[in-house]
Amino acid sequence: MLTDLNKTLKKMADYERQAPEAAELFKEIRRHLDEPLLTYCRQEALYRLEEAGYHTPSEELIEEATIALYSNDQFINSEIAENIIEDVIDYRGIHLIDILEEKEIVVDYTISSSYSVYHCIMPRNGTDLGSALKDTLSRILDMDGDEKDVQRIMGAIAPEIPKNAGEDWLKEQYPDGYLDLDLGYLIPGCILTMSKRVNDEAR
Repeated sequence: MLTDLNKTLKKMADYERQAPEAAELFKEIRRHLDEPLLTYCRQEALYRLEEAGYHTPSEELIEEATIALYSNDQFINSEIAENIIEDVIDYRGIHLIDILEEKEIVVDYTISSSYSVYHCIMPRNGTDLGSALKDTLSRILDMDGDEKDVQRIMGAIAPEIPKNAGEDWLKEQYPDGYLDLDLGYLIPGCILTMSKRVNDEAR
């Protein structure tokens, strides 16, 4: 059924380019196709997000991707559909809730050097925050995240250490302490609080 709808929409789009005066007619037809078309767009969005590495995207991301496809008459072109989803992902940015896997939750935490709340991913029954932080860092970078994403989400930074710096340089820069992660990143300060998001436990 979706294949037939896909072909019909393509024929409509082709004919409309040749006969602009038929636009109003096609608009009315399109209105009657809205519900199955949205279903098709959602399935296409899920497929494209999966291809982009988002295996269990949040409903919010799925909805944004679905509407973006639905709003573009040319989304049935596979290359255009891929570009649309890439634009949605780039605009939304990386959010941990979009890359959670089954039986994982988001953990909120605070650090001594900031008033902000930061986040990482942890197994639902996990307690090892250090491992969760390192794993989350790797996953953000694997999703093409950069230093800004890491700092925004985790509060972690990658300080430039002078070549002639001694072994105590980091301790001098962060007198309240720091948590060494991986790949040159660290949490500047001590972990003060940690709480699991109960509403994510259904994952």
